[in-house]
Amino acid sequence: MKMILFPLILSFTFFLGNAQETVKISFESSEGYTIGSLNNQNEWVVYGPSTDHTEVVDELASDGEQLALLIGNEDVEFKGFSKEIAPLQNGSVKMNVRIYEELGSEILFDLLDVELDTNLSINFGMDGTIWTGMGGMLTQIEDLTYEANQWYSIEFKIDAEAGKIQLYLEDEMLDEFDAPENFEINQLDNYMLDLGFGFYVDNIEITYLPILNTQELDKVDVQVFPNPATDFITIQSIQKIENIQILDLNGRLLAKSYSSKIDVRSLAKGTYLLWYELNGKKVSTKFLKK
Repeated sequence: MKMILFPLILSFTFFLGNAQETVKISFESSEGYTIGSLNNQNEWVVYGPSTDHTEVVDELASDGEQLALLIGNEDVEFKGFSKEIAPLQNGSVKMNVRIYEELGSEILFDLLDVELDTNLSINFGMDGTIWTGMGGMLTQIEDLTYEANQWYSIEFKIDAEAGKIQLYLEDEMLDEFDAPENFEINQLDNYMLDLGFGFYVDNIEITYLPILNTQELDKVDVQVFPNPATDFITIQSIQKIENIQILDLNGRLLAKSYSSKIDVRSLAKGTYLLWYELNGKKVSTKFLKK
């Protein structure tokens, strides 16, 4: 067993919804990414001794043309890139990873619950071993190794109903943990202790699965109108509605409202997510701005 000290990064709050949604990050130009430093592109934060070690590049992509590359230089420093996401309570995070050129660095792919100060980790060790863990304590997966210059699919699954968290490599389960009460992921964090070689990340998929079932939604009788909307959109229910937010389909927060009548005049035409709390449960729906 080994312990990894993971970097402290900022928290941010969104709200999880009732409809299944998948957010995809492939670092493509169509998503607004440009070749060069990843820092501050689409709310990614590059950290470490400098911010010039992680780039969007157009080589070896597993999906599309572009991907992220963290470059190593043997300075024995922690460095990485992180992104705040809409809180994930029930669903999964999947991504493709590839170790650059040779083994040598301690590389970790983490999901963070900042409020509970908890992380889920899949660790590609410096010697080709693979480790998994929760809360910073890692355990080696016996008889399992990896190689450089090869794509691997890793996945974190959170089953809120069963109270379980499962970690996967190439669709094979590596480990399982009990989920803490009120557990939710709100940060992606990919980083390493730089001992010489870095890694690529591509094709991140964040899938949000329903929390409320259809029967529960029918009971609360919520109406959102008009949809499509031009100037204002209204949420109507006999139940108390709080913490109303509008996000784009990439999970970026665009507006907050303290009123059930929400001004959408400043939004461009398109599809958006309307997120809110209803009786303490976090709910979302799509609406169109015309």
